[in-house]
Amino acid sequence: MINIIFIFVLLAHAIAHLPGFISAYKIAELKELPYSTKIFFKKVEIGELGVKIYGLIWLILSIIFLIAVILLLLSRPVFKDTVLVASSLSLLISVAGLPETKFGVIINILLIVYLLVF
Repeated sequence: MINIIFIFVLLAHAIAHLPGFISAYKIAELKELPYSTKIFFKKVEIGELGVKIYGLIWLILSIIFLIAVILLLLSRPVFKDTVLVASSLSLLISVAGLPETKFGVIINILLIVYLLVF
């Protein structure tokens, strides 16, 4: 049962990373996550290239979370390390994206704590 819930959380988290990519590459206009070249509460300018790199990081982490789901389904113990690394990196980019990414910060902290405790 725990694995099913964990798989659902990881899949949801992977999907939640996609708007960061979609917004950065202007694939669609997202009301909740408007295009911006600024991070850290809109105080740090990273420019067009910086936002493309930032968006690409969101996409890569989405893929890593999907890989973690596959590893968990295959009962590979390395899934734990994969999720820990992905969640740690996700936490960093989520902090950079505040305030829009506040729920991501919370989820990443919960994932990291869960993996370190259990």
